[in-house]
Amino acid sequence: MYDEQEELDNLVWDKNDEDAEEGQNLLRLKDTCRRVERLAEQRFGKKGSLIPPLISGGFNILYRLRLPDVSPDVMVRLPCPGLVPFSREKTAQEVATAMFLATETGIPIPKHHFHGRDPDLGPYIVMDRVENKGTMSARLTRPSEDPSAPHVLDADIGHPVLEAIWGRAAAHLLQLSRPSFPRIGSLLEAAGGASGGGTGTCYEVAGRPVTHNMADMVRLANVPREILPPEGRTYDTADEWYAELADMHMAQLVFQHNDLVTSEDDCRNKYVARQIFRRLARQGKLSTFGFQQDDWSAQSQSRTTTSSSSSSSSSSSSSTLAPAPPGSHSFRLWGDDLRAGNILLTDSDDIAALIDWEFHIRRPDPVQPRPAVVAPHRDRRDVVVRHGRLDRHIRHASANMAFCDGKGRSLRDRTQLVSSTAVSVYAGELGNGPLLPELRGKEELGI
Repeated sequence: MYDEQEELDNLVWDKNDEDAEEGQNLLRLKDTCRRVERLAEQRFGKKGSLIPPLISGGFNILYRLRLPDVSPDVMVRLPCPGLVPFSREKTAQEVATAMFLATETGIPIPKHHFHGRDPDLGPYIVMDRVENKGTMSARLTRPSEDPSAPHVLDADIGHPVLEAIWGRAAAHLLQLSRPSFPRIGSLLEAAGGASGGGTGTCYEVAGRPVTHNMADMVRLANVPREILPPEGRTYDTADEWYAELADMHMAQLVFQHNDLVTSEDDCRNKYVARQIFRRLARQGKLSTFGFQQDDWSAQSQSRTTTSSSSSSSSSSSSSTLAPAPPGSHSFRLWGDDLRAGNILLTDSDDIAALIDWEFHIRRPDPVQPRPAVVAPHRDRRDVVVRHGRLDRHIRHASANMAFCDGKGRSLRDRTQLVSSTAVSVYAGELGNGPLLPELRGKEELGI
């Protein structure tokens, strides 16, 4: 875990690792592989053959199948037991998100042929295999013979390559800001939607927002499923969602048995912090924190004092802050698992596809500050300084795009969105498996 995150229960984690390994071994059995082949035959009406190797991801295992007169090959995707506590929900929400984005945006997403629940295999997705040369993470990571080693940006990759790859990724990341949704939650197929993905399929925010953190709370922190929001629970306002998050933060402190606190003082501090967070959420203050409308926080008072004492200033310092996003009726897509490891590249470094749309929810526009990057070891500093200017490269690449999001955003707003989102993915802010995990922290280099 990263230093700025709460520790989960290591005893539970060890047990979960054992369960996950057992589940993965089960999915690798020949009998399971034959069942996957039979599933494909039932769906396509053609007998296919498995093409090794099996691919294990963070939460799923994939089987590549070749069928006569079907091109390209298809992938059957099954969630791994022990790693996914809400496998049915996760799969349904992932399919709905991917198919919605494939229809409403120009993001390259593998075609989804079928999905559902098999009596023997459980929830599944059948999609096209996209030819690729690997992930963006692998392309930009310093080579290492240790597969468990943290990913670190390769210092030998030049700025032109970084700018080209991230410029292409930015064009797709920007499109994620286009769809707007009336409620906070997860997309699902509307009643009567076609499981085969027909043109008449409609989607609506009808599922609870299943997040990566919720999965970890159940798997690794002893939190009972009954404590979490019920299935089908959606939220009309940002304040409702923040209040729900506050309750879930409190639940971890109540139910996690080990490793969360180190002393009585630590426990007291964490309890008080959670209660303050909960109170602010219920008062509706969190939705304005850090924005122009923030008139209650300590930092807002500091801005007011600074502005009053700077008589030569032509405008208030708060004018440089963005206005708070709408607190209702207009929510954006957010992905806990959106990261460089889920962006596939071609051999010419073009974007082949964006994959793995699990844990994507509709939620309030987040505050996306410039990520703090530190160099705990002096020999790392040159790497960070050299590549820390990625923000400017992405802004430049985004500004040159002939792309309109159709939502009335200014070019400044759009390039800021792309650069902050891209750098967040780069720094590991949007998912697991960051490129620079040991370079994150609280001391900024000013790059």
